[in-house]
Amino acid sequence: KTSFEDAMKGFSILLKFTIISSSLLSILVFLFSGKIINLFGGVNFQEAEIILKILSPLITLVSVSNVIGGQFLIPCGQYDSYSRVMIYSAVISTPLISIFIFYFNSMGAAFGIMCAEILVLVMLFLLLKNNKRSYVL
Repeated sequence: KTSFEDAMKGFSILLKFTIISSSLLSILVFLFSGKIINLFGGVNFQEAEIILKILSPLITLVSVSNVIGGQFLIPCGQYDSYSRVMIYSAVISTPLISIFIFYFNSMGAAFGIMCAEILVLVMLFLLLKNNKRSYVL
C-alpha cells in the first residue's frame, strides 16, 4: 500500500466515525431540546425549543465539514480551495440569512444558518470529489 491509500483509509474511518457520533448527538439534542432549554434558559425561553430543534443538525454538518476541510483538504495542500469555499459561502449566505431574518425573525436566522452550513458541506464534498486524484501527501 502507498501512503496515499493509508491516508484515504484513515480519512474514511474518521469520516464515518464523525458522521455516526455527531448524528447521534444531533438526534439527542433534537429529542431533548425542551429539557435542554429548560435547564439552561428556564421556562421563560420555551419558544427557543423549536430553534434548537432546527439547529440540531448543525452538530453533524459542522463536524463533517471540519473533517473534510481541516483534517483532509488543508493537510493535502488545498488551503486556497478551502478558503475559496469559505469565502463563497460567506458571500452567498450573509445576504440569504439577512433576508430570512427580515421575514421570519429568529426562525429565519436558524433556517438561514442551516442553509449556509449545507452549502459549505456540499461545496466541500464537490471539492473533495473533483480533486481526489490530485492530492499529494
